[in-house]
Amino acid sequence: MTQEILQAAGFAEGVTCAQAVFLHPPTVPFVVWFDNVTADGSDDGCEVTEHAVTLELYSQGKPSPACENALEGALRARGRHYEKTGRTWIQSERYFLTVYNFVYFEKEANNG
Repeated sequence: MTQEILQAAGFAEGVTCAQAVFLHPPTVPFVVWFDNVTADGSDDGCEVTEHAVTLELYSQGKPSPACENALEGALRARGRHYEKTGRTWIQSERYFLTVYNFVYFEKEANNG
C-alpha cells in the first residue's frame, strides 16, 4: 500500500523514497517512510494487521507544495485518511520536513 501511494505521487523506491533510512540521501525532495505493524485477531490467531505509517517528506530551502499536493492526492485517491504535521525546519541539514501519518488494516483471508 505505502509503496503504491509513493509511486503514484512520483517517488521511486530506493531513488527518491526509502523505508527507514537512506545510507546516502538523494537530492531533495525525498521521502523516508516507516511502517509500524500490529497483529491482532481472535484467540486462535492473528487475522488482522494494522499498519501505522509515517511518511517524512524532505525538501530544501522551502516547502515543496507540488510534492505535498502529489502525496495528498495519492492518499486521497486511495481513501486514506491522514494527518499532516506543520512543517519543521532542520537547520543542520537545511531541509524542511513535513510529516504525514495514516493507518490502514489488512485482513487475512479465512481459509477454513
